[in-house]
Amino acid sequence: MTQTSPAITLEKLRRAIRLIDEPLIELTPQSLTYLRSYPALLAASRTLASTHDSGDLLLQLSAMCYGWMPRVARVNARHVDKASAALACALESDVLIDTAQMQDLANSLHSVVGTSKLLHFLRPQLYPIWDSKVARVWATSDATTNMSSVENYRSYIKDIRTLIASPGFAAFHDDFNQAYSRRLDRLKIAPYSLSPVRAVEAAAFELSGGDYDDD
Repeated sequence: MTQTSPAITLEKLRRAIRLIDEPLIELTPQSLTYLRSYPALLAASRTLASTHDSGDLLLQLSAMCYGWMPRVARVNARHVDKASAALACALESDVLIDTAQMQDLANSLHSVVGTSKLLHFLRPQLYPIWDSKVARVWATSDATTNMSSVENYRSYIKDIRTLIASPGFAAFHDDFNQAYSRRLDRLKIAPYSLSPVRAVEAAAFELSGGDYDDD
């Protein structure tokens, strides 16, 4: 990933709006559950966070988030204390936790992807979801899409922040949310809005082919 400017542009992200407005082939029950459950998981995460015990929050969020993923949670007990402390910092801070804290979470979950999803549901305005499909869209000729790299995830966050700060982003965000709501309505799912961070990630996901049934 580039270090100076996003590896993807708003112009490219806008192509996702056209894709979202195209008729979908019939989705699997898993894909429909993925779309329908997102706001419920956000609400459940808020509830857990508001009443959390730092020792339990990591395990509770892991079980919940991995239920939204095709993979099974594997929490490494040797890293639980440091990972729980990192999660508590993420909950309390309005800035990103540092690289070492992200690595503590990744060590505990054996996954940077899983770490991104825990952080996203805990703080959806700060942390985007990171997976192989998004990484493929973000890839440049001089960059790696190594999914085990916390630094790659942090570079991706930096890129998203640059996009969100750009002059045309508000219009893109509004247009994307409207298109996303139209899709949900066609699927008979109650429409919901996506945060700026989630909208960028969701647009990249659409550009990757939009397959909800893996990763």
